[in-house]
Amino acid sequence: MKLDELPTPCLLLDASRMERNVARLKAHLQTLGFSLRPHLKTSKCVELARLLMQTPAGPAAVSTLEEAEQFGAAGVRDILYAVGIAPQKLPRVIALRNAGIDLSIILDSREQAQVVIAACCEAKQRIPVLIEVDSDGHRAGVLPDDPALVDIGRILHLGGADLRGVMTHAGGSYDRFGADAHAAAAEQERAAAVRSATVLREAELPCPVVSVGSTPTAHFARDLSGVTEVRAGVFVFLDLVMAGLGVCTIDDIALTVLATVIGLQREKGWIIVDAGWMASLFGVVAAVRRATSVLLLDHQVVSELLTLGDCIPAVEAAFAAHARGAALSPGLLHVSSDGGDFHIKAGGLRDDGAYFCAKINGSFFNNRSQLGLPNVIGLILLCDGANGTPLAVMESGIITRLRTGAATAVAARYLARPQSSTVTICGAGVQAEVQLRALKEVLPVNRALIWSRSGAEAFAANMRSALGIDVDAVTDLKAATRLADVIVTCTPATRWFLGREHVRPGTFIAAVGADGPGKQELEAELIARNAVVPDLLNQAVQVGELQHAVAGGLIRGELGAVIAGLAPGRIRDDEVIIFDSTGTALQDAAAAVAIYKKAVALGRGEAFGFWG
Repeated sequence: MKLDELPTPCLLLDASRMERNVARLKAHLQTLGFSLRPHLKTSKCVELARLLMQTPAGPAAVSTLEEAEQFGAAGVRDILYAVGIAPQKLPRVIALRNAGIDLSIILDSREQAQVVIAACCEAKQRIPVLIEVDSDGHRAGVLPDDPALVDIGRILHLGGADLRGVMTHAGGSYDRFGADAHAAAAEQERAAAVRSATVLREAELPCPVVSVGSTPTAHFARDLSGVTEVRAGVFVFLDLVMAGLGVCTIDDIALTVLATVIGLQREKGWIIVDAGWMASLFGVVAAVRRATSVLLLDHQVVSELLTLGDCIPAVEAAFAAHARGAALSPGLLHVSSDGGDFHIKAGGLRDDGAYFCAKINGSFFNNRSQLGLPNVIGLILLCDGANGTPLAVMESGIITRLRTGAATAVAARYLARPQSSTVTICGAGVQAEVQLRALKEVLPVNRALIWSRSGAEAFAANMRSALGIDVDAVTDLKAATRLADVIVTCTPATRWFLGREHVRPGTFIAAVGADGPGKQELEAELIARNAVVPDLLNQAVQVGELQHAVAGGLIRGELGAVIAGLAPGRIRDDEVIIFDSTGTALQDAAAAVAIYKKAVALGRGEAFGFWG
């Protein structure tokens, strides 16, 4: 039968792609010394389950008890019911166990544990339980250092249940893009699970199983020390969401919805098919829109699609790619205008293909007070680097703020002392907030001092409430900076205010405000006498702090070289290191690509046809 003879809608399975997908993940896990507990919710097929599992008896994971019953009837004996247990489901759990199926359940509260213990006593059997751990704030679970973890373990162990161990799912990996970002999510997932297991064992509670898994983290995990099993399910067929996250390419997707076009709206760039809106959105229309339309992403959509958690690993990977020669050469152009200036930053990345990014920002610092508009305002154009096709136009303000904070976080990770806990922020604007939030992502910050010519008190109060740490406004700059492990300058100053006498040994300084000709926050002698790591050397000499004092041999190398191990980071605890952050097209491209992929996968934004 030919495709055009099949009734639509229908599902087409490419068996060779499916087998290739399965082999890919299994081979990766084998290199790490691990086997797979496949999640059978995706396939719901006995024959395919036997292809996925180590033996016909398992192990496997399911998301419903009906799945457990069906696979149990087909001979699967080792099954994890990987959804938090509800009391009314325990009789079915016990019935499955009485039928010879080693069914284990998960929970994350004292109340659930007590209900399970009551069921164990009534049925006179030890129900196996794993405690679900929250590894990234995106799913259910108890935090590794929450006292509830040990309480739950004791209720289960002493009450007569079989405490099997801990499990977690890296739901946050679905908000990340690219190999490095997923590898970081996998390490975060592993660390949380292993930490939880350690806490239980130190409390003299059993924890033989440490179970982790999501399709993105399973594919990109680099170290699984302390883990006993890995779970994944979507890897069998893969989909456009996984392609949008950089886990696979569209050519890896093994399932296709065959549909018939039943309508066309040319002015909107739409086709209408008989397969329902979900198939249309994530299938044919998504591909057609990319080929023929430019995606328009406004401030609201961009703010919903980009977080600091996304931005930090993406920016880190972009700088490292530049150091390895895997980026498009960045460029910079400044144009002065009446009351402000424009800068154009352009460059790109080679990710799952080449992407070119150009940002035009205007800096007009009376905009907010006089017009109610952002002081920094502009757009980003993202293009296919292989053929020049425009892919998206997006509002740049959120991107500029978050990628700037992300660069400071990345630099602090490599250049600040790891125990740095006190931060002094010079400035009290929007960027000051992003800088503080970003530093808290990578350092154990518990105190912040805010110095600014205006707005410091209100800013400190807001951040104290938002972050739950000590945040105080100060008027004595020197007293504040001499207490700091980290100093951030993020002002529009054109005359320096931070000098040698303000800085104690061992301090890490992120100089963020100087990003154009004539801007200056740091004394030239402070730069000349200490180690400097610019984001991009040529650019920093043009528009950064280095335009006022090139530090000669004290320049360690660019940030990307430090990340890639091509230049040293911090050498001594007592050295002062300055990060000259001018803001680069690499950061813009990293954020823009992440947003674009997520927008395509989730069907966000408006498609606009410039060419009809």
